[in-house]
Amino acid sequence: MEDIRLLPTYRKCSPQHETNRVSVALFKLTSTIACLLLAAICSTDAKPELSALFGDHAVLQRDCEVPIWGNAAPGEALRVTVGGRTTDATANEQGYWRVTLPAMEAGVTGDLVVSSTSGTTTSRDILVGDVWLCSGQSNMERPVRMADNLEQEKADAEIPEIRHFKVIPNSSSTPLREPRGKWEVCSPATVERFTAIGYFFARELYQETQVPQGLINCTKGGTRIESWINPEGLVSDDSLAVVMERWNEATAAYPEKLKTYEKELEAWKQAKDEAELAEVSFGKKQPRKPKGEPGGRGMPSSLYNAMAYPVLQYPVKAVIWYQGESNWQHPREYGRLLRGLIHGWRERSGNETLPFLIIQLPIYGTDDTHRWPVIREGQASAAEEVPFTSLVVTIDLGDSKNIHPTNKQAFAERLLRVIHADIFGKDTIAQGPRIISAVREGSAMRVTITEEDDLVLLDSPGTLGSFELAGSDRVFYPAHANLHESGILVESPEVRDPVALRYAWRAGPTSILFNGEGLPAAPFRTDNWIDR
Repeated sequence: MEDIRLLPTYRKCSPQHETNRVSVALFKLTSTIACLLLAAICSTDAKPELSALFGDHAVLQRDCEVPIWGNAAPGEALRVTVGGRTTDATANEQGYWRVTLPAMEAGVTGDLVVSSTSGTTTSRDILVGDVWLCSGQSNMERPVRMADNLEQEKADAEIPEIRHFKVIPNSSSTPLREPRGKWEVCSPATVERFTAIGYFFARELYQETQVPQGLINCTKGGTRIESWINPEGLVSDDSLAVVMERWNEATAAYPEKLKTYEKELEAWKQAKDEAELAEVSFGKKQPRKPKGEPGGRGMPSSLYNAMAYPVLQYPVKAVIWYQGESNWQHPREYGRLLRGLIHGWRERSGNETLPFLIIQLPIYGTDDTHRWPVIREGQASAAEEVPFTSLVVTIDLGDSKNIHPTNKQAFAERLLRVIHADIFGKDTIAQGPRIISAVREGSAMRVTITEEDDLVLLDSPGTLGSFELAGSDRVFYPAHANLHESGILVESPEVRDPVALRYAWRAGPTSILFNGEGLPAAPFRTDNWIDR
């Protein structure tokens, strides 16, 4: 059921009990005047309302029909005008109205006006251009103020044709119709709050095309993908039933765990206060609130309901998705979850070909954990198997010591290549060499790739997480890789009878295989031995 925001209502005025007749009479007179004033307020304030998405400075998607919606008095007739296009509508019994305006070209500007017999509502300074839905967790949410070269970026940010709408984080157990947030015009004073990756690629696009750019920042740090999936997407796939089972178990255990948490938190606060009074260091970490809170952001579909659902019918050029870090505990589910998310978001948007650009997780850490590689594999499989979906390989751009790399400009540049190639159809190289197979050849493995020209293969022996070989014992050893005829020959003195090959299959691998454009090959493996 959708959350429907009704128009304001006012309670009837009723006199309080008075023992003094004069007081009673005076109260009645005052009440009558108050009610008349309230009636006047109702008559003047009941003008039609627009969704926050269509507020001042909004950017509307060019070259497609544009739905516009809001609230008014039930049954009220309205006229909607923008960019010289006019359409009529009538609010339904709940006061909700919606119109669809014909497509407009980039560069159209003006005000969005909604008029009715009860009044007129105007949104100023509307532009028509390209709109991008930037979603995921903290690395997409990370603002410009946390990226490299902040002062220079601020100085160069007087670009009023770029606008940013930050969806205020919220969670809900049921779908909400309206998001909370507002559009901001790009300037040195506002750009610090913009999604860094979004702003950096939008800036380049605007400089190239002079087409206005709109960014809808629908993100929340520390969130898992299941919170962003529509409810039907979780229950329709039997293989994902375990996700709901885990949540139901967490919900059942939540009340008792909450009591324990509150006691531990109180003890922690007391110990911290005592340490401060004694002027001694206090290094004990604050207890974490347990998972399982009903309606909380960890609840499956809670962020979809409150944040994605309200914005997905706003036409956009593409969705840019950067998420996965928080799903490290159950990595093998990720590919199926991502495919379910794409399907559900396209269904809600009404656009079966809505492009999705998936930013693959970069390096983080230096250990040999296989959890992040499996998430990357799930991202790659979604991009390969789901139409109109692209992978942005960033395996060489991360920071092994920082889960939030600050070089967001480099991520945006890599993303922009894919946008040029896959969204705008430009003849540009957007991907690095792709490993497609590895076949044993004597004591070596011959690797076949999709691209043979201009390959760059850095020195590999002993390089953590680059090429590795394993025999039937399933123990992987670093391997030498050399360009050879139509591919790459990989061999290791420790593995005389290789049966499996991996490339960049670590949490923080070192990339050694690139093309002439400096674009890396994505992680690859031939085995299926990981059972987590």
